[in-house]
Amino acid sequence: MDSIIWQAGRDEDRLSFEHFVPLECPWSSCPSRNSEATYRAHSNGSFLRKCDGRRVPRFRCPACKAGFSAQTFRVDYRLKKPQLLRLHMELFVSKVTLRQTARISGANYDTVARHQRLLGVHCRALQRSLLIRSRDATSSGSELGGSAPSDGDQNSRITTIAFDELETFETDRVNKPVTAAVVVDAKSLFILEVEVGALPQRRRRGSKRRDSGQAGSSGTTRRSGSRRAVRSALRRTAEWLGTEARVVAISDKKRTYPAALKRAFGTRCIAHVQVSSKARRINSNPLFPANLTLAMLRDGVSRLVRRSWAHSKLRSRLRLHLWIWIAWRNWCRDRVVGSRGHTAAMEAGHANQPLSRGRLLGWHGRFTWLAGRP
Repeated sequence: MDSIIWQAGRDEDRLSFEHFVPLECPWSSCPSRNSEATYRAHSNGSFLRKCDGRRVPRFRCPACKAGFSAQTFRVDYRLKKPQLLRLHMELFVSKVTLRQTARISGANYDTVARHQRLLGVHCRALQRSLLIRSRDATSSGSELGGSAPSDGDQNSRITTIAFDELETFETDRVNKPVTAAVVVDAKSLFILEVEVGALPQRRRRGSKRRDSGQAGSSGTTRRSGSRRAVRSALRRTAEWLGTEARVVAISDKKRTYPAALKRAFGTRCIAHVQVSSKARRINSNPLFPANLTLAMLRDGVSRLVRRSWAHSKLRSRLRLHLWIWIAWRNWCRDRVVGSRGHTAAMEAGHANQPLSRGRLLGWHGRFTWLAGRP
C-alpha cells in the first residue's frame, strides 16, 4: 500500500510543481510577512532540476525583490542528492547509528549528521503546522475528513493525556544525565510533545545523597531541568489542544507534576490521576500508554538504547532525533501491528489518511499552508 501511496505522491508532486502558486514570501525578513494584503509573487521563468528532471518555476517577491522558486519551500532545498534524505530518515527511525548510516548510504558522516539536523527541525515544524491546522479546523466546525461536530460535542470534548519522563545521558552517564518529558494521547497513542532537559550529576558509590547543585567533572554546576522540560511540554500540549478542550491527565506521583499541570491547563484540567511508578506496567495500568511509548522510543531511537555507545554527545541533537521518530510514528507508521494503514494521527482525528514518506519529506514544515500536502 505504501508503494502505491508513494507513486501517487510523486505524480501529484510533479503536477503541483508545474502549477505552484506561492501564498507568501519564503524569507522571514520580507515586509510582506507583516502585511494583511493578499500576496502575489511575480513569475520569473523556470529551471530544470538535474537530479530528478523536474521543471521548477521561479518567482520574484514584489515586496523585498528577492528571487525564489518552488524548490525554496521544500525540505530538500539545495541538496545535491535529495534521494539520500529518504534513505537516511528510514535508518534514523530504525535504531541505526549515524556512522552505520554513513556506511550503508555511502555518504560522508558530516552529511548524515547534517541531514539529521535538517530532518529534526523539519519534523518538529511539520507536527506543529499539522496540529495547528487540525485545531483550527475543529474550532471552525469542520473536522478533517468528517462532518462538523455539534456545539454540544465541542463543549464536552475531553482528551485524556498521559505523560512521563525518560532518563538517558549525554557524553557521560554519571556526570551528564538527561531527561526527556513525553506527552501522549492515552487513547490514540499520538505523541503530542517531547522536551529534553538536563539532570544533576548522579551520586557516586558510597555517597548518601544526590545534590542538585553538585559540580560535574568539568567543574560546572549542573542544575535539574526536569521541571522546565515538563512545563514546556505541557504548555505546548495545551496550545495544540486548544482552549475548548478539557483534559484528564495521568502521571506518576512526582511532586512537581500537579503544579505543572495547573500552570499549563488551569481549570481545563478536570482530573489528575496519579499512579505509583512501582505499579506493574501492564495493560490495566492507567499509565500504560506513556510506558509503552517510552519503551517504543528506546527500541526505535539509537541514542536511547541502554548499554551502548550510541548515546548523544549533545542533548539538542537528541531532541531533533526524537522528533524525526515522533513524526514518522504519528503520521506514517501503523498505530499498532495489524492496523492496516491506520495511524495514530488518524485515530486522534488529526488526519484522514496516512502520510506517505514522499509527503512527509515534501514541503518544509515551517510553511503551515504547505506542510503535509501533495
